[in-house]
Amino acid sequence: MLIDGRWVDAVGGDRFPTVDPECGVELATVPQARSADVDLAVRAAGRAVRAGSPWRTMAAAGRGRLLRRISDLVLENGEELALVASMDDGRPVTFARYADVPMAAQLFRHMADRADRVVRAPIGVVGQILPRHSPLLMAVWRLAPALAAGCAVVLKPAGDTPLPALWIAELVQQAGVPDGVVNVLTGDHHTGRALITHQGVDAVAFTGSAETGQAIATLAAAHPRPVLLEVGGNAPDVVHGGGDLAHALAGPMGDELLRDYLR
Repeated sequence: MLIDGRWVDAVGGDRFPTVDPECGVELATVPQARSADVDLAVRAAGRAVRAGSPWRTMAAAGRGRLLRRISDLVLENGEELALVASMDDGRPVTFARYADVPMAAQLFRHMADRADRVVRAPIGVVGQILPRHSPLLMAVWRLAPALAAGCAVVLKPAGDTPLPALWIAELVQQAGVPDGVVNVLTGDHHTGRALITHQGVDAVAFTGSAETGQAIATLAAAHPRPVLLEVGGNAPDVVHGGGDLAHALAGPMGDELLRDYLR
């Protein structure tokens, strides 16, 4: 896991497997984060947004440059990212290669262009919990606007599909984002609960089922803070014969994503 700029095992040493859903083959084992690991990550994120820290004092143009660098690295490592996304959640590798990877790079660049167009009022530390589907894009959709706004992130991908988020975290490091700004924890629902209820988290963002969203809203209510829930069923796009398929795949990258991470 990535905590405070270092790749670490869980404090307790526990691990669990991630499996290729197509054939049931174990791809890797990843750390099982528990409350102690969540505390380390949240504290690291808190230090990263503390007054006088490199991230807190960085100008919007600097955040934009870092996001553009991450975008470039996504494209440079696109084949590897596509393969990891395909193996971890079972999507066709061609879809990951020609849709997920370009869209991920586009979103980082889109948010880079908007980093200097927003009021400088980041929420602070954002705890983000992802669903199992579209693990590469889900990680990017949560990370990019939060970074553009100047927040620090503790990201927990789904236990079934943790690998793309870890790969993106590696690229974030390569781009030069200061230590502690992005932290990625792997684990189960106990990890998510510890993250949601941690006193050092200033906002919570969740994508997933309505039932889990309701549970998260209830937990978060005990520690008043903004909660962003993206819940419900599927929302497919239908592209008719005369439609622009390339435009549909690119998708609208609305500024509302960025506003979620500003006061």
